[in-house]
Amino acid sequence: MVFPVSISEKAQKVLAEDGLQPECIALAGDVSKVGIADAFEFINALRKTGVLYFFNDREALRRFYFENGELIFTTSENKAERLGEVMVSKGIIDEAQLRDAEQHLRPGAKIGAVLVARKHITPKELFEGVKEQIRAIVSGALTEEKGYFFFAAGPVKHENIVHFNINTRNLLLECIKTLDERNYIKRLLQAAQVKVTRTPGKDITPLYLRVARLLEDGLGIEKVSEITGLSGEEILDVILELRRQGVVSIRPVSKGSREGRDFKRFINDANSWLMDAFSVVASRTGEEKALERLNSFFEDIPDEMDRLFRNVRLDAMGKLDGDRLEKNLQAFPLSRRWEVLLTGMRELFNFVLFEILNTAGREAARPFENIIKLLESSHG
Repeated sequence: MVFPVSISEKAQKVLAEDGLQPECIALAGDVSKVGIADAFEFINALRKTGVLYFFNDREALRRFYFENGELIFTTSENKAERLGEVMVSKGIIDEAQLRDAEQHLRPGAKIGAVLVARKHITPKELFEGVKEQIRAIVSGALTEEKGYFFFAAGPVKHENIVHFNINTRNLLLECIKTLDERNYIKRLLQAAQVKVTRTPGKDITPLYLRVARLLEDGLGIEKVSEITGLSGEEILDVILELRRQGVVSIRPVSKGSREGRDFKRFINDANSWLMDAFSVVASRTGEEKALERLNSFFEDIPDEMDRLFRNVRLDAMGKLDGDRLEKNLQAFPLSRRWEVLLTGMRELFNFVLFEILNTAGREAARPFENIIKLLESSHG
């Protein structure tokens, strides 16, 4: 059997067991030359159905199942990406609950079903856990710098497949954003340039609470790792999850204060970009529909973001009410206003970018891809 790129004996065995023949391969590559995100975009753009096999440099296999270009299921041999481990890392269950479920695991049973049967989680929490696992597997693949992949086109077959309605482009953007945030926080923590503030009263696992308290005391990743036994990467996972749950806030403290920034000028600059973006979407959908689609961002958003955007929506020109937005900012502590504004605008622009991709395509979206970075640097 001859394949388009050199692969290991293990890979050949796996592909042979799955009945994969060279003529089935629609795409193959080395991730050091072609990123896995590019493979996702190729499959999504051409609405392909099949399985993407990805072997990293340690021969760990991830499978990504696609139907009409959309990701519907994933599997991984990486221990950290197993369902139980992911649910622990996300605070859905704790280590003791996972160990209990593993002790009651019988041949052919699934860890998720056992967790539900043991009443450690609800079916809804299992559903959310599997979605988190998919994100973890995709994010893990995006961080790999070495390895190779094949995309085998054809009907998808897997006995454990659960079809999820996942927008592949949106998932990629979300994972890339999380990885960027992760790297940013990692740099700040390593350079002792960040202050972590814990919000009391939140219901979190004892391990998460311990990590939050240690970080709040000003300890760095290495010291927290030494005390808790967690690796640096695991601590970063905990920090991101705590931040997502609103348990901790993270604020840069070096290079002077951000408290004196000119918020009005930042909002005005952001509005000029928003109006341009609105015009692009409106040119494809009509102004009324574009306004409806973009303003849907403000529905069901996190509490802090809801306070920032209270009574603020895009108007008929596609811009925000700058005066109202600036007034809403006054409700936040002065030291946090820049962080709150930037976080909210970053989420808004990510959503707008997603809508441009969906309605007008990638070429139309390119000018808007780095808006937040441009705005942040211009107001630094």
